[in-house]
Amino acid sequence: MPESFEAGRLLADEVLNVTVSEVTAGTTLCVVTGEIDLLTGPGLRQKLTDIITSAPAHLAIDLSGVQLLASIGLSILVEILDVQEAAGYHLALVAGKNHAVVNALKTTGLDQVFDLHDSVAAAVEACSSGIRPAHPSATDASAPLTGH
Repeated sequence: MPESFEAGRLLADEVLNVTVSEVTAGTTLCVVTGEIDLLTGPGLRQKLTDIITSAPAHLAIDLSGVQLLASIGLSILVEILDVQEAAGYHLALVAGKNHAVVNALKTTGLDQVFDLHDSVAAAVEACSSGIRPAHPSATDASAPLTGH
């Protein structure tokens, strides 16, 4: 059994990549690319949890390179938001014009919950200021929902 678990973990690492850097004093940037689904979600949850517990800071998560954002990914983002808010830190998401991410957030109403941005620079600025814009910039309420 350990071999199949290891193979699953290696496969998950191939379809999801997470890079982390400190972009400003007190703000961490996490760039996520690939697919967030049942296979990769647990690893992403662990990585994000490790980031915010080992070095508490404001967090900007760049999802503009995500091709699939399944319900587990949405759940993980909500969990991280709750932890960040409870600790007094800001969470900003970068969705850009990524339809896979924007549509998942809009369909569930989470576009109204998260602080969304079109660029990493805007997300980092929001983390630095700690001010959430009244209307998330990454989503246009008048834009129709579309498939892939």
